[in-house]
Amino acid sequence: MAGAGTTSGELGPPGRVDDLFSNFNNIASLTWVKSNHTFKFGGSLNLEGFYEKDSNDLQGLYGFSSAETAEPYLSTTTTTSATGTSNVGASAVGAYSLGFPYASFLLGAVDNANIDPTSIARYGKHELGLYAQDSWKITRKFTLDYGLRYDYSTYYREQYGRSPQFDPTLPDPTAGNMPGDAIYQATCHCQFAHNYPYGFGPRLGFAYQAAPKTVLRGGFGILYSGTGVAQFNGNASGNATASNPFGPTVPGQPVMTWPNVTVRGEPLTAAQIAWPNYSPSYYPIGGVVPGTGPQYVDPNAGRPARQYQYSFTVQREISTNLVVEVSYIGNRGIWWPTYVDEGGAMVNYNYLSPQLLSHYGLSLSNPADLAILTSPLNSPGAGPFMDKVPFAGFPLTATVAQSLRPYPQFNAGVNSVAAPLGDTWYNSLQMTANKRISHGLSATAAFAWSKSLNTMGGTANPENFALAKGIAEFNQPFQTRVSILYTLPKWGRNKVISYIVRDWTLDAFGTWASGVPLLAPTPNATGYPSALATATMSNLTFVTNQYQIPTGQPFYLVNLNCHCFDPTKTIVLNPAAWTNPAPGQYGGAAYYSAFRQQRRPVENFGVGRTFPIKERVSLSVRVEFVNIFNRTEVNNPSTTSPQTTPTCITASGATGLCSAGETVVSGFGYINTSTTAEVPRQGQIVAKISF
Repeated sequence: MAGAGTTSGELGPPGRVDDLFSNFNNIASLTWVKSNHTFKFGGSLNLEGFYEKDSNDLQGLYGFSSAETAEPYLSTTTTTSATGTSNVGASAVGAYSLGFPYASFLLGAVDNANIDPTSIARYGKHELGLYAQDSWKITRKFTLDYGLRYDYSTYYREQYGRSPQFDPTLPDPTAGNMPGDAIYQATCHCQFAHNYPYGFGPRLGFAYQAAPKTVLRGGFGILYSGTGVAQFNGNASGNATASNPFGPTVPGQPVMTWPNVTVRGEPLTAAQIAWPNYSPSYYPIGGVVPGTGPQYVDPNAGRPARQYQYSFTVQREISTNLVVEVSYIGNRGIWWPTYVDEGGAMVNYNYLSPQLLSHYGLSLSNPADLAILTSPLNSPGAGPFMDKVPFAGFPLTATVAQSLRPYPQFNAGVNSVAAPLGDTWYNSLQMTANKRISHGLSATAAFAWSKSLNTMGGTANPENFALAKGIAEFNQPFQTRVSILYTLPKWGRNKVISYIVRDWTLDAFGTWASGVPLLAPTPNATGYPSALATATMSNLTFVTNQYQIPTGQPFYLVNLNCHCFDPTKTIVLNPAAWTNPAPGQYGGAAYYSAFRQQRRPVENFGVGRTFPIKERVSLSVRVEFVNIFNRTEVNNPSTTSPQTTPTCITASGATGLCSAGETVVSGFGYINTSTTAEVPRQGQIVAKISF
């Protein structure tokens, strides 16, 4: 029996996860004015906690696969229909698995299962801050501010040490005693990371009246961000909760017959389903090799990010009620935690480095070696590595590259948590004009010319961290903001007309800025020789932060901001602007300053008034409009697969290669017009009675 579409199914009762986040925050401050000094002292204490009770899979989650009802020895084989029709009536061209999951279910042949006890994880952290400062008015024209702040923040950890940690040196019994087992703070009586005790941040600022209408201001300070819950990127609670999946040791052989299983989930032992489970051999989960490994909390996860902030401002009163400022504002950040996981290129503990490949006589510059790395161990393409496993029980269906990894028992996990390797740079020239309230009118206009760089996107080549420096994900070099508030005055001498017109407030707000950078396209194997069809770096070295390389051609076929094209019929990006890195070679950067999305202005307007009814009772009415000019802002164009030919709806109504004037439905540079990036013009009326 052959089947298409879904090749597996699951059966089990619904579970439940209860989450509770607590935050205790206490702030104290003291101000003391003496002579021409204003002293301020204070501190803060912040206690954060996260509680998660997971009751999923208490009675088991059972999976059924097509493998149990496939032909013997062909349980993992798929077939391809050339005509797009299978013997079960499927109409789409694609791959079809032998066997049928529903037939396996009717036979009770369970392919895999997961039976977990209730787990309760408690994560938390503490933050302490103390400061002292003085504002010293040295003369009538010169004021000096100076102070010192101290910040201490602990890294985020499980309260009772029940979360696992990857140990790169501890022998793993499930992998032939190769290094890479799990440890727990509850059993090793150790700390996974160290908290940074030297969070001293001096502050210095001044204000000097250089002329009757001109003031100079400047400042410098060191700030600490503190550690945070986000540093675990979702891995913290997930690694402390229970998970006991298990599957067949021989493909196609059921792991059990359902429903003849116990609630406790045999064939698992009582020790396996206990929680907390401190077994150092718990990973890979379920004994599946290669499989998921534990997280790796960076030893410096308790080090908060540090920022050096500096500014200099010239403030000038041009006329009465009109003040103009010109400022240079910048900052330099270090020790930002990088959230890329094991597959990321900033921190990767389980990738194939050139040195390791050289140890095995392989090179990324040799096409023959690339074909070997992507070949299964049980195939002739594996060459000298054929049937050579790193330890007993390692599957021969795995690739040579997987078998040569530093920790071949893991193909996921071993995650880098909060490695403080991120750097940021920000420099800007900012100009602001403030029209103070006069005759009912106040307004502010601001313009910023800036550049923002960081290393947070990872590097294309883990051997060269300098390549990580690039345009920040949300970098917008030009930004203009305008805010206007006007209150209508009395109108004439007629009291009725004056009452109707007066005291209405009109406010408008607008932002016009450069488009946010688009993510560069990722490599694909189109155009590679057939023997190297899978020779991307994610398969060769397991580094996944890879992007295609610009060719020097224009990025766009049309200007995204010109409003001069039909987005349903136009391919806007130039596929010739990108090329795949050669097989076995690292790619380019994630973002480029010249490769940006359409500009998306923000233009809002509101009008409102408060009507006094009687003492302590009033009625406020307000009308608010979003996107007041009703601008149509289309979605970002697709940036995947420049080497893939776009498709259109042809004159016959079928989908095929694009010709002029046809509706584009997919491909690089295609814009999905079924929705818009921003909402069309919207308005709402709000009325409020205060008493």
